[in-house]
Amino acid sequence: MIKTIKLFGVEISADVDDEHNVVSAPAPATAPAQHEGGAYCCLINEKRLEKSDVDPAQSRFHIPWKILQELSKEERDLILNEKESLAVKVTDNRGGSFDMVFKHWPSSNQLVLNQGWMKLVKENQLKKDDTVALWCYRQGQDSRLCFAVDILHQA
Repeated sequence: MIKTIKLFGVEISADVDDEHNVVSAPAPATAPAQHEGGAYCCLINEKRLEKSDVDPAQSRFHIPWKILQELSKEERDLILNEKESLAVKVTDNRGGSFDMVFKHWPSSNQLVLNQGWMKLVKENQLKKDDTVALWCYRQGQDSRLCFAVDILHQA
């Protein structure tokens, strides 16, 4: 399936694997990853933000479970250990960079980004009904897991 996306202000058409929603064309990898020295880019999901996504009391962003297929065994084991988390960098459309924590919340059985999520929300003036795309990519010699938030529409 061919899908056209707007990533960091650039429209890109790419083949998408329907089953995994993985972009197989090389072009999208240049958007969030090229300026970061990354070599791989995968669309995780597009989401219309809910009140809970922008609520300072919640201070988190849910990530779909399908992200696990993009992680190494070591990363999966770390994330799924309820006492551990993974430090990640999250970039936005403006080139901002935010240090966050990617972790599993066993009480709600959710994967989340937090400890920095609300800073991204505030700096980008995100609110309920805005639409964002979440991408993951690898950066540097150690292929560190990173995320990119592309703001597709602001309500």
